[in-house]
Amino acid sequence: MAWLASSLSPHLREAIEAARDPRGFAALRNVRMPGQPDQRRTSKALKALARILTAILRYSVSWGP
Repeated sequence: MAWLASSLSPHLREAIEAARDPRGFAALRNVRMPGQPDQRRTSKALKALARILTAILRYSVSWGP
């Protein structure tokens, strides 16, 4: 998992979003906690989600069904 933790790619979220669930990411982007207009936090949260999805996919592929 070191490869994922060290990834600073600004395109990771966009790639995972396009490949996995564009509508789901869009819905999450539009839902924020009341009083939290900060887009930066939303972006960080979506990037964290993309990393989680990447780790799950990597784990499931390496271990098989």
